[in-house]
Parts: sequence; structure tokens; C-alpha cells
Amino acid sequence: MNRIPPERQSGAVNDLETLLTALRAAQPELAAALQNELKINKLGKALQQETDEVRKAATDKQGIVDAVKLGELIHQTPEQREIEELREQRKDAERKVGELLTEAHHVLTRWSLEDPRADQVLTRLNQLSPSTTVENVKTAIRLLEFALTPTSPRRYARSNKQAPESRYGLAEARLLVKKLAVEGLTHLQIADRLGKDYERPKRAEWRYLGYNEAIRNPKHKDAVRTQLSKWIRD
Repeated sequence: MNRIPPERQSGAVNDLETLLTALRAAQPELAAALQNELKINKLGKALQQETDEVRKAATDKQGIVDAVKLGELIHQTPEQREIEELREQRKDAERKVGELLTEAHHVLTRWSLEDPRADQVLTRLNQLSPSTTVENVKTAIRLLEFALTPTSPRRYARSNKQAPESRYGLAEARLLVKKLAVEGLTHLQIADRLGKDYERPKRAEWRYLGYNEAIRNPKHKDAVRTQLSKWIRD
């Protein structure tokens, strides 16, 4: 994968930097809003203790409770007003984080067409649970920081290196992988059989290595196993 020209890269970088700054600011707001759940529970218990008094005020001389009046009286209590305010704060915090993560997803989707690092970050971001938690936000922040980490010239030089000539194409590689998997061979054994004779995926960072070399490389072994598993399943 060739290095992205600065003029094409700058838009995505600027967008991600803006989103990263906003996420960092939103994290403590979300943490505070989620912590308020404890306070809401305490307020709920205090409100429950006042229920008898409130119910008496909403009961007429015949002992019939006016449901509408009861609801209005409960809403007017300081505890209920505070509960509603805290819940609104939580909704706002979760909505803000959700919008930021959605926008980050859009930016990374565009950028991933040109940069394998953005594609990697996008995959990890999609693996986060749908719930809006502080831990998810922290993970998203770390992923965006990784995406924005300047890439060294050495890494670019390495990524620009062309894959060696192969005797067989990707279609043949897929067929062989399926055949060997049916025969019960492990990922390592399949990679050894593929060696350097079969073409590597053009966007793979390990394409300049043979399958047998890449699967033994600590940096690339997981990616190779994932690729082989995908071909086995497809």
C-alpha cells in the first residue's frame, strides 16, 4: 500500500483529530452521568418515603385517590425533579458519545480505502459492544490515537515493498486452503504448503512475505490466521 499523499490524507486526519478532542472531553461527562445512577437510586428511596404524605394530599374526602393530582404532586417534589434532571444529563451524554463514535466510523470508513491502519482501527471499533460505557469510550480514544500516530518513513518504505512474484493467484490459494482444511491440516501446515508460491492479498501488510514466513512473524501471525479462516469459511 503506497503512502497517502498529504493533500488526500489531511482531511481525514483533521476530522479524526477533531473527533478525538471531542471524545476526550465527553469521557468525563459520561462518567459523571453514569455515576449519577447511584444518586438516582438514593433519591428514589427518599421519594418512596414521601409517597404516603403525597398520596394523602391527592385523596379526596371519600378516600379516592386522584391519579392525575398524585402524578402532579410527585412531579413537583424536589427529589423527582432532580431524578428527571439527572436522567436527562445521562441521555445527553450518551447521545453525544454515540454521535461522535458514529462520525468517527464514517471518517475511518472513507480513510480505510487508502490506509490499512485505518482499516484495522475500523475493524476494532466495530468490535466494541453497542452499550455506551466509559470503558468503550476509553478504547475508542486509544484506537483513534493509534490511527493518528505518525507513520515512520521506515514503515512506509516497508509497506511500499512489492510482494515477490507468485506462481499461483489468489483463486488457486483459496481452493488449496479449503482442500487442505478438509484434510485436517492446521493453519500453520496450510501456510507452509502455500509458502511463497501463492499470491498474497494485495492489501495485506505481510504481502512481501510468504505465507509460511508471515504466520511465524509475531506481528502478522494473527492476520494470516484470520485470512486463512475467512477463506475456509467462504
